[in-house]
Amino acid sequence: MAAVMRLVNRSTLSSVMGQHYAAFSSSAKLTAAGVNAGHTLPDKVKIVEVGPRDGLQNEKTIVPTEAKINLIDMLSESGLPVIEATSFVSPKWVPQMADQVEVMKGISRKPGVSYPVLTPNLKGFQAAVKAGAAEVAIFGAASELFSKKNINCSVDESLQRFDEVMKAAKEAGVPVRGYVSCVVGCPYEGKVAPEKVAHVAKRLYSMGCYEISLGDTIGVGTPGSITAMLEAVSKEVPVSALAVHCHDTYGQALANILVALQMGISVIDSSVAGLGGCPYAQGASGNVATEDVVYMLHGLGIQTGVDLSKLMDAGAFICRTLNRKTSSKVAQATCKLKIICGLQFRPINTTFVFGTCETSLKDNNCIRWGWKVKNVSPWLQMKNWSRQSATATPAEMHTVTQPLSATSPNKTAQHNRTNTSLFTVATVKGRKRIRTEEAWKR
Repeated sequence: MAAVMRLVNRSTLSSVMGQHYAAFSSSAKLTAAGVNAGHTLPDKVKIVEVGPRDGLQNEKTIVPTEAKINLIDMLSESGLPVIEATSFVSPKWVPQMADQVEVMKGISRKPGVSYPVLTPNLKGFQAAVKAGAAEVAIFGAASELFSKKNINCSVDESLQRFDEVMKAAKEAGVPVRGYVSCVVGCPYEGKVAPEKVAHVAKRLYSMGCYEISLGDTIGVGTPGSITAMLEAVSKEVPVSALAVHCHDTYGQALANILVALQMGISVIDSSVAGLGGCPYAQGASGNVATEDVVYMLHGLGIQTGVDLSKLMDAGAFICRTLNRKTSSKVAQATCKLKIICGLQFRPINTTFVFGTCETSLKDNNCIRWGWKVKNVSPWLQMKNWSRQSATATPAEMHTVTQPLSATSPNKTAQHNRTNTSLFTVATVKGRKRIRTEEAWKR
């Protein structure tokens, strides 16, 4: 982590990113000890999945209601404890959320899983409760300009508007989660002082929000600036009541989450497949991908209760629906591994859909295939392929016996190729090689 801090404070960032954004990366000049251990990592982390709400509302493609319901149900099966289902806002402002009632009525509510919804005002709260919502969320901002441009009122005025929501929620016995946007930087006024964030977080907590999620809305936070912000907020709100909501616009999300974990945070917001772009940076990534967060947490020995494989299936489903690629590095890497290790014996121009990746062996840059692979392949006789059939393993793949005398160093050897013991025959710069699946993993 000390190395990370040295990197983000280099003055060379100014020439690369511009002076405006360099200020974010060099704002907190902390020593390694300030970011480093002394704090033990939590044994367990609660992940709040925000993809169906925060993720989809930033997607331009309108997702069918049935697909939203399927996505939430798939996420429920993955073991996620909290899934933000939708938002009870005006369809005029957020068309993607126009089917909020249908979504709430259509999802299969799994015991032990919470399905909160966003309610910006009393009208939204009442509609949410009527639709069956058992938990809601409200949003505040630490930036005056952001608040005025988005909801046409000051930060303090926005908090006053939430009073009636909090009173109604208390009467109905509905827990409320609070969000604070722009906790590090604002697209309109630049750097946001940690004291402003602490002020808003304290107000929301004192109003009755059981948990405060701190959102780096434009993703400019670094381990240094996140640490400074968390230090200020934790003086006003118990760490046990805090969560972080990181965007990966500048590729800092996982590093920022690690810092938060070291400071005692045990609740992380994330979005499956990295759904949701950054509306203030065209083409940039938005929410950090849940798959990447889970992979990192499991690597740290932290329990999440999430099945990563099922989570990636959910990400693949919604990405196919949106006709977009996943933003999850873990999903991308897993897809490439499947291409290398599992598709060796199909025709070279066959199009495959694995997860959210669509490719052919000919187009894949990982390896170039020799013609003899096609010659010994059981797929040689298959003339017509469709995407639907390509996603399923043909029967011939399960057990195939073929002589590899033409390509094997041992010309008398016979090899059994199955889906668990794959032999790859590849031509690399004119040299013939045979490698097993395990060799590729190395």
